[in-house]
Amino acid sequence: MLYGHLSGCDAYAHLLATPAWKLAFDWLGQATAATPPGIQELQGEEIYANVHGYETAPRAQGRFESHRRYVDLQSCFSGGEMIDWWLASELDPDGGYDGEKDVLFYRSPAFLPPEGQWPDSPFPRPSALPPRALPPARPATALRMAPGSFAIFHPSDAHRPRVQDGVNSGVFKVVIKIDRKLVG
Repeated sequence: MLYGHLSGCDAYAHLLATPAWKLAFDWLGQATAATPPGIQELQGEEIYANVHGYETAPRAQGRFESHRRYVDLQSCFSGGEMIDWWLASELDPDGGYDGEKDVLFYRSPAFLPPEGQWPDSPFPRPSALPPRALPPARPATALRMAPGSFAIFHPSDAHRPRVQDGVNSGVFKVVIKIDRKLVG
């Protein structure tokens, strides 16, 4: 995961040597809150932008997800949201991988007790969940997505978008999908 602001190009300048990243950030630099919603192909199915908006919701209503084929470059045009991040390898899948939509959902780690209460906790592990040798016992990393901010999520990065930021009721954003074979 990489998080930054478009005004601070030092966060992503090293990526611009790769043609796919250069194309994506060049397009992003031209896009605005007036960019029409919908899918815009930048390089066929290999790189495309999905411009859209939605209302955000409480954290408990969101789902972690990851992708296998595409890397996400997400950026906020207006409004705002929180996106939670977690290592996908530390979460339990919630269903199977959908190859057509390139998405795998995960159970929320919200059931975890506070740090230091596992595994010697008096609270038993829910039997429906498989045991873990070292269960994650920390909060997710929360990214505040405000206009101009961006986050990059690779297949190893589970992310939970659509989370209320406490200020805005919704967000208008873009998700640029880049085939991972183009970015290594």
